[in-house]
Amino acid sequence: MFITKLNHMFDRHGRKTFAVITGIIIVTFVLYFSPGFDFFGLLSQKNREAGLLEGTGISQDELNRRADYVILQAMLNFPHLSFENDSFRQYAYPQAVEQVFLLRAAEKRGINVDDKSVADKEREAQAFKKDGKFSMAEYERFVNDRLVPFGISKEDLDAAVRDELIVKRLGEEIKSGVICSPSEIRTAFDADKEKTKVKAFSFDKKDFLSSAEADEKSAETFFNTKRGEYTISPKLKAQIFRFDYAGYEAKAGEALKDEDVAAHYEKTKFKYKEKNEQLPLEKVKDKVKKDLAERNAKDLALNDANAFAGEIYDIFEKNGDKLAALNTVKKLAEDRKIAGVETDTFSSDDTSIKNVGDEAMLVKELAKIQPDFPVSNAVRGVKAAFVAFLLDRIESRPAEFAEVKDKAVGDLKNEKALQMAREKAKEAALKLSKALAEGKKFDEAVAGIKFEDVKEFSADANPPGRNGSLIAELSAKTRKGAVSELENTPEGAFFIYVESRTLPSDEDFKKEEATFTAQYKSEKEEAVYSNYIADLLKDYTDSKKKENKDSATR
Repeated sequence: MFITKLNHMFDRHGRKTFAVITGIIIVTFVLYFSPGFDFFGLLSQKNREAGLLEGTGISQDELNRRADYVILQAMLNFPHLSFENDSFRQYAYPQAVEQVFLLRAAEKRGINVDDKSVADKEREAQAFKKDGKFSMAEYERFVNDRLVPFGISKEDLDAAVRDELIVKRLGEEIKSGVICSPSEIRTAFDADKEKTKVKAFSFDKKDFLSSAEADEKSAETFFNTKRGEYTISPKLKAQIFRFDYAGYEAKAGEALKDEDVAAHYEKTKFKYKEKNEQLPLEKVKDKVKKDLAERNAKDLALNDANAFAGEIYDIFEKNGDKLAALNTVKKLAEDRKIAGVETDTFSSDDTSIKNVGDEAMLVKELAKIQPDFPVSNAVRGVKAAFVAFLLDRIESRPAEFAEVKDKAVGDLKNEKALQMAREKAKEAALKLSKALAEGKKFDEAVAGIKFEDVKEFSADANPPGRNGSLIAELSAKTRKGAVSELENTPEGAFFIYVESRTLPSDEDFKKEEATFTAQYKSEKEEAVYSNYIADLLKDYTDSKKKENKDSATR
């Protein structure tokens, strides 16, 4: 009955139904798939005493076991995964709940799989293959080294594979009931391939900045209404130790062998061309060697910087006194001829440091350091690798108007220009709509309003450009010969006029009928199956929404 109703809905409304179904699924699963979702935190006091997960009838032990099975199923084809991967276990819990509901549904339908199917599936697993073939030795090694230490047995492996196959067969059974009528396919094809031509009207605040006025008094009033948005970023001062890449190039070049140069050439040969023709290694060997030496020099410099940072860590931890530790480090750097410089005070917003250079990554690293442990990690900079010792940090604070006056004036002008752009767009849209409603032709109605011709596009391919997706969205909601609703954007405002719509021809349909039908049926099957899962989980997800709502009101 469930699938019959969905088939009827798709037949009547075609591809647009996907948007509705997808919306339902997204709303249903927003809570269910939230990152960091704590399933055990959902155990109410009543169910905690019974050891059951709210709305599921699943015990905590069963949930853990099911999560193990989900991880195990993934490990068979992605051997790098393991039971020690905590982030993947968080993903496994919601999958485990879903599998429980699907397995219950499969049991009601009498779906099962035999031992031979389980064995065949296991023989296909990447985890058990050697030289592309199933290996009993690899199977035994996997079980003994990767399962047994975590309390997982061969029987658990078989059960996990069986569950996966059962769920797969349930999906196949649900999808087998999906029907796509010829009229539904054609309606969907027409919706996808219909060609649309529009005129785009964009109103950008930058075009109104010259007309936007803001004096100091109005800027101060503006500043006071948005005072919380104006802060002075942390101020920093540091002792910087640098390991210049240029100083390592000779050493890096001496270590290179011919085979290293040849291998680097093969990886980067696209860089060595003349008049669009590939140059052979023999002609560019010196250049390739120089490029590779420069790259390796950066690695050598960073290695030394990492080692020096480790020494500074040890010195600071053993000494405890910041000034004494700094003097020890500076003496060590002097003895080793490591270049060092004490910076002036600079802002964490800066991208360069006086006497150091444009080294944004170094500034970013320094901004993370706190005075109680003032040593940075090694930083791969533009011209050198760096290690820094933080000398002083003045924390962020609210700004006074005098400190940010110029910025406040600029922000106020921007806001006024934005309002002007939106007002102008509103006037233009109303003027055009009124003129068209009075029976005027577009060329006459649009007089005095700037617009852009958009290249003809179809629903399955958005027009190019910054506003491509917005144009497609507005065109889908606007009839031919009409002006769309006005859409505010971060830059101003935007609307379109739909000039024409052209349906694909019968010949177009015949050319793509087979491919499109297969694609459409596959998408519909997935949509139906996803909605089936959402329906199974409805009581569970509803209980979560209620629990969240109750928590919010407490």
